[in-house]
Amino acid sequence: MNRSLAQYLQAHQKIACSENVEALKVAVLRSFSCETLETALAVDLFERLKARPIFFRGGYNQYAQEILNSGGDLYKFEPDYTLILVNLEDLCPDVFDCYYDITEPALRIDQAVDEFASLLAALCQTVKGEVIAANFTTPFLAHYAAYHAQRPDGLPNLVARANLRLAGRLPEISVHILDLGETIRRLGVEQAYAPKLFMLARNPYSFQAYAALSQQAAGLIAAILGRRKKCIVLDLDNTLWKGIVGEDGPDGLEISEPYRQFQAQLLKWNKTGVLLALCSKNNPDDALSVIRGHPDMLLREEHFAAWRINWENKADNIAAIANELNIGLDSLIFIDDSQFECGLVREALPEVEVIQLDGDAARHADMAKNLTSLDFIHLTAEDRLRTAEYNVQKQRAELKMRSADVNSYLRSLEMTVKIAPVSQYTLTRAAQMTQKTNQFNLTTKRYTTEQLQRLSDSGALILTLEAADRFGQSGLTGLMILDTTRAVERVWEIDTFLLSCRIMNREIERAFMGAVIGLAAKSGVDILVGRYIPTAKNVPVKDLYAGLGFAAVNDCWEFRVAKGFAAPDYIDVSMEPQSSPPPGSC
Repeated sequence: MNRSLAQYLQAHQKIACSENVEALKVAVLRSFSCETLETALAVDLFERLKARPIFFRGGYNQYAQEILNSGGDLYKFEPDYTLILVNLEDLCPDVFDCYYDITEPALRIDQAVDEFASLLAALCQTVKGEVIAANFTTPFLAHYAAYHAQRPDGLPNLVARANLRLAGRLPEISVHILDLGETIRRLGVEQAYAPKLFMLARNPYSFQAYAALSQQAAGLIAAILGRRKKCIVLDLDNTLWKGIVGEDGPDGLEISEPYRQFQAQLLKWNKTGVLLALCSKNNPDDALSVIRGHPDMLLREEHFAAWRINWENKADNIAAIANELNIGLDSLIFIDDSQFECGLVREALPEVEVIQLDGDAARHADMAKNLTSLDFIHLTAEDRLRTAEYNVQKQRAELKMRSADVNSYLRSLEMTVKIAPVSQYTLTRAAQMTQKTNQFNLTTKRYTTEQLQRLSDSGALILTLEAADRFGQSGLTGLMILDTTRAVERVWEIDTFLLSCRIMNREIERAFMGAVIGLAAKSGVDILVGRYIPTAKNVPVKDLYAGLGFAAVNDCWEFRVAKGFAAPDYIDVSMEPQSSPPPGSC
């Protein structure tokens, strides 16, 4: 959404009047003036996260002093997110001011970026919240000639080198990158930079640039929190192709380059774990014949996790798709060319993000490419296989229909689960599950990768679960975090217990709990303590602990390990041993 400063200010006034909204503390450290960024960021964060930002603004070019002053105002503020905006020319001014006079400019760039990364590492070790650093872009006033494109140490190549070096340091410094360079590229230099403001107040960027950067920052924070939409629901006629299949027939449809590019962008999202679904008013045989057989279609039947192709109300059909996929309505994006259908869905299903195509097919691919609510910062093997897993779910459902009873069905699945301590390879997926799992999640605590690593380092026992059956692998779909700080009392507390909705209702939770109770017994633990923290979405597990044999004690549930636990005998469980004995082991 492109908004002017006046429009942002108007929206900002409405935020000030909002009540009962969670506060979000954001610190902004900078090497230049960027005050208007806060106006845009307040609005964009409120709209994306339903939170009211409270800002700490660091002094002009005082970022290093504020980071190194562990008792200063920055740390007293205790930000949830610290945003750092430092221009590369402020880190190593000699490279840009005296380029033609210095030797080894690449070495100077490397040294400056390494010093900056060390500063970020110091911040990450002290500040409680997440740290976001903008990367670098070529300065507006950098002297440029064709000479620079010919040299590895030409100015644009030095900026690219700096960004690569900073990105290479991320695993060790636990920082998220805000892509300032991409923001400037998309806007174009003439629109992004503000020469007069720079001369007057050392403010290099236009408000348009700050608005674009703000939207990117809000999307990044949403991605850090796992607030990613899960499914795109698509119309067919005049959306995936030009024409109406019921009137023009399959041979009369046009799937030209704009429509193929639109489909290509949707397919790329699909490869990152976003589900695709269809909701179209059509004869299903006609529509599916195009999807299955038209030579110009890129999206085929196997790419869609669900569809409703009929003459029913689209809002009802979309709700049915959400129910079939076992995801919330707020996880859906609906794309249609019809003003009527888009209006209907907005009215009936306000949780759904609705996008009406503008009729210019050449613009649709760019729109699809820039769906900010699909932004992500990690990509796991489970993400890549998500659509295939939903298609396998249909095979399981067909088997269930043929089975005489539930017990026979579960036995026929030939299920196996593998339980293992979290590792460097599964840490990202474990964090992702805490952020995205809502229904089977007893406490709904959200963790980033860095936070999980800190829990593990402090002694928490983090166990992941991989599930498989006769139809294939479901991947890493279960997690339990055990707080072992009371191990000397022979007590472990279950901080987090969750399963992906893809493996619910298969008794896998009993197999998981049985294995954990067995591990607790071997470790000399007497009592497991669990808690259920109710939310609007985890009602399905409100009675879970009672069903597993835990006893209610005050505001929690307790299980006496000595009494044993009956795990389902039709699930084959393997448990990878700890590299070191769990806390509390005798």
